[in-house]
This record gives sequence, structure tokens and C-alpha cells, in this order.
Amino acid sequence: MHHLIDQHRADIAMLCRRYGVRRLDLFGSAARGSDFDPASSDADFVVEFELDSDISPLSQFFGLADDLAALLGRPVGLAERKAVEASRNDIRRNAIMGEAKPVYGPGFRPTGCTATGNRPAGSPNQEVIATRARRVVVSRKGCEIGSIVTAESGLSNL
Repeated sequence: MHHLIDQHRADIAMLCRRYGVRRLDLFGSAARGSDFDPASSDADFVVEFELDSDISPLSQFFGLADDLAALLGRPVGLAERKAVEASRNDIRRNAIMGEAKPVYGPGFRPTGCTATGNRPAGSPNQEVIATRARRVVVSRKGCEIGSIVTAESGLSNL
């Protein structure tokens, strides 16, 4: 994954929460990193939205795409996970899903985080961010081990 995505991880997570994103994966040159050209490459994402959002589907999709492009300073390609998975083009579907790297949601684990199960290994000062939907454990280094943090979260120490 290209470092541009990693350096904006917290802001991307904020956008995901704002637009009701359940899962966001990166694919293409930004996911591979090896052929990403900072001067001309776009950033391609596969998105899955929560079903119970107060935001209209069009506002979710185009708002997220526009805000990601503004944040990353480059064009953004956004594809809905359902559309990719339902594609009749096996080659395209397998290429996208085969190289997709989690950025937000299930399966996401930040670079540099070490964890066993749902708890970071060797982090004595862990914090718990409790939400109505999920419990996310954050290590001392700020690495999120889990999936969803909402604006309605409360913070307490373990």
C-alpha cells in the first residue's frame, strides 16, 4: 500500500464514519505501491456502505469520492463492492478483489501493529473505544485493532 494512504489513515477513517462506510478497500497501483506514480496515478477504492445510513446513497457515494479526492490531492475511482462482486467479467472482478487491501472496516490492520486476536501484544496502556455497534481496542501507538469507530463513541481505560 502506498504511504499516501497510510499517512491519511485517520482522516480516511473520519470520512468513512461521516458517510456511513462499512468497509473500504484500496486496489490498483496505490494498493500495489510498486507502480504508483505520485504525479499521475489515481487512487482506486472498493466501498461497502452501511444499510441504515441517514445519508442518501448518491450523497454517500459521490460525497465520499469527492472528499477522498480532496484529501489525497488526486483523482479517486470508487466502485461499490456489490457491483464488483456481481460483475460478469471474471477477470476484472478477480483482479480487483484479489489485490484489494483493507483501509477501513473488517480485515483492516494498520502497518506496524502487532496483535494477538483482538488485543495488541505488549501494550500496557490500552484504551477501549466503546461504541454501540462494536468495541475497538487501540494500542498505545494509536493502531486501531478492530473495525468501526463512530462519532458516538466513549473513551475509557482498561
